[in-house]
Parts: sequence; structure tokens; C-alpha cells
Amino acid sequence: MKLLEEPAVIVAVDDDGAAWVESANDAGCGGCSASGHCGTALLGQALRRAPRRLRVDNPGRFDVGTRVTLGLAPRALVLGAIYTYLVPVLGLLLGAAAGSALSGGVELWVAAGGVCGLTAGLIWARRRLRRQHVALAPTMLRRDGGATTTW
Repeated sequence: MKLLEEPAVIVAVDDDGAAWVESANDAGCGGCSASGHCGTALLGQALRRAPRRLRVDNPGRFDVGTRVTLGLAPRALVLGAIYTYLVPVLGLLLGAAAGSALSGGVELWVAAGGVCGLTAGLIWARRRLRRQHVALAPTMLRRDGGATTTW
């Protein structure tokens, strides 16, 4: 299975050997010759945030400043998106439908049911993501800059 890869830099190492990494927050997908000049890239530049820090295992025991490549299974990306986006929206719709059915269509109860369903969906998704955080987490694949060893 081909992993989605992203370059990163180790910015800290914990006592237990795990590494904190930051990846470049590039705008755009880099998928064509217009990379950096298309609407996606412009939107990404407008919404640019500070780099994200991730805690990953450090099997090579690399030091701070080492450039590495992180990998994420496509399945993990899809499941993360489903848990983060689809489950809460389904909760909202099911809650609103339940509120409508129980109240005979009174808008206040439909809205309350939607809010309750959204909240329930968010809570369920958060718990599920916490239980599966190891399976959905990126892994350190290799050191960049000459080293070709993968784990």
C-alpha cells in the first residue's frame, strides 16, 4: 500500500525517545505546473496558520533539526475525515429529524434536536479518534538527505 508522504523537521525529542515534528505548511497541492498560482494555493496562503506539531515514534533516534519523511496510510486519512466531518453532520441531521418527528415540526425542537445530535456526533467521533489514535497516526518513514533506510 502506498503511503501519503510529507517532509518534516524534528523540533524536539522527548525523554522516551518520541519526536515532535513540524511539517512545512505549503499552500497548494503541487500537482501541476500552476502550483502556487491556482485558487487552491491562493486560498491556502490566505488561511495559512502556524506549523503543526505532531508527536511520532522516533525509531532511528534522530536529533533535533533532522529532516525526516512522515507517512500516513490513505485509509487513516479517510477514516479521520469520516470521524471528523461525516459523523457529526449525520448526528445533526438525525437529531433534527428526531426533533421534528417528536414535536410535530415545531422549529425550536427541530433546532434543539439538531444541536443535540451534532453534540452527540462530536463526542462519539472524539472518543473513537482517541481510541484509534495509534492506527490513524503518521509514522516516521526515513531520514531525508542521503539516508535511504526505511523502517
